[in-house]
Amino acid sequence: MYYKTSVQTRLLDLKSGFAQIAVVDVNHVQDVQGVQGIVVESIGLSQHIDFVYMNMRIFPFNNTLVRRAVVHAINYDAIQAGINRNLTTRYVGPFAHGQEGYDETIEPYKYDPGLAKQLLAQAGYPEGKGLPTVTYLYYSRDASVALIAQEIQQDLANIGINVNLLGVSFSTYIDKILSDPKTVPEMGWTEWYADYISPDDFVVPFANPDFPPVGWNPAYYSNPKVTELYQKAPYLTDANQRVAMYKEITQTMYDDAPYAWLGQFKGYYVYRSNVHGIYNNVILSSGVGLDYSTIYLTAA
Repeated sequence: MYYKTSVQTRLLDLKSGFAQIAVVDVNHVQDVQGVQGIVVESIGLSQHIDFVYMNMRIFPFNNTLVRRAVVHAINYDAIQAGINRNLTTRYVGPFAHGQEGYDETIEPYKYDPGLAKQLLAQAGYPEGKGLPTVTYLYYSRDASVALIAQEIQQDLANIGINVNLLGVSFSTYIDKILSDPKTVPEMGWTEWYADYISPDDFVVPFANPDFPPVGWNPAYYSNPKVTELYQKAPYLTDANQRVAMYKEITQTMYDDAPYAWLGQFKGYYVYRSNVHGIYNNVILSSGVGLDYSTIYLTAA
């Protein structure tokens, strides 16, 4: 098993037969689709999501209207179709599609620059006047992450918010996120894989007021109403009551807008056609892990 950071190297290894299975970024799946001897197997929606946080502890994202302006300034279709090659689908967080309590009646944030400008004006910053340049933090996972950063930089510039992009290594990213809340970059890209398939694993990390070190809440989102709901919901034996609580959480976080929910990934495996026994085990990293005990090879 080899760890190779270059997707081009992984693609060459796969095409040559040196590698039998490879991790292929969303931007490069098209490079192996239709190639003889290579299988791209779709497994449907995974529980892997990506989103943008806004640090609510510091200016200007301590203002709800500014955060609402941002979530309507992002061109989600450009990210989904142009960058992620339609290998993601829109969702309304904190829960992912397929989880108990996901509210299909709430539409994802719409790309509406006109509304975003109105909200900025209501916040007291018409055309972005009076707002500082904000820093957008991300780490170098693959090309799509940097492209998303550039798209958001452009989208926010269109409504008068200037963004400085800060791309760093994963270790530096973690250090910055877990530092003093007042020094964490104002906004940034992040992602989440399910630890276990439950709505509890999505709302508790993203809304936990004890971050850090508890959970994964770089927005430093804290709403006592949400905290009370997520502490009660898992222990209710009445499914209807649980679902009602999760939907109330969704609506509250939607209105508070600590995060811009970008996309939920459609899972896929890329492997040589002489590989057999791969199946989607949802317990293993929410669809991205493999049960190697079932995999075997035949002659190429």
